[in-house]
Amino acid sequence: MVNERYVFEPLGEQHDRAAFRCSDHQITNYFRRYALVNAESRIANAWVLRDRDTDRIVGFYTLSTASVDFNAIPEQFSANLPRYPVPVVLLGRMGVDRRYERQGFGRRLVIDALIRAYRQDAMAVYGMIVDPKEGVRNFYTKNFNFVPLGDGSSRLFLHLQSFMDGFSAPLSS
Repeated sequence: MVNERYVFEPLGEQHDRAAFRCSDHQITNYFRRYALVNAESRIANAWVLRDRDTDRIVGFYTLSTASVDFNAIPEQFSANLPRYPVPVVLLGRMGVDRRYERQGFGRRLVIDALIRAYRQDAMAVYGMIVDPKEGVRNFYTKNFNFVPLGDGSSRLFLHLQSFMDGFSAPLSS
C-alpha cells in the first residue's frame, strides 16, 4: 500500500472537528456540530480526508440514501428502468478547510464519494444526486457531467455506471 499524505476515513471522535473551517460558515457549523451525530444516528455517513502530516481534516462529505421519481431521471438514463422510484445516493454536505481550498481537494472528495457509492454492495444505487449551493453548480456539471433532474428542482444527477465507465484513474481498495 502506498503511504499517501492524505487518507480517507469515516468521521470519528478522534477527528478534530473544531479546527475545521471552510469558507461557508453553514457547512463549518454543520460539520462541527452535526456531522458526527448524524453519522452515529445513521442519518448520513460522513467521510473525512485527513492530512497525515498535520493530522488536520482537509475536507469531508456526507452520503445518505434517497430515491428519485422515475419521471425525474434524465431520459438518456431511464430507458430500461422500472416505472417506480429509483434508488440513489445523496451527496449531502461537503466542505474543504480554508487552508486546503483551490488545490483540487473538492474534486478528490467527489471522486471518492462516487467510487465509494459505486463499490458498496449492501444496497442497490443507480446514481448520485446533489443539491448544489449557489455558485457551485458548474463544479458538478463541468467536472463530473452531473445533469439536472427533470423534476424542476435544483438537484443534479449522475449515473454511477456512466461515471465509472469514463473514470480512468486506478481504483485502490
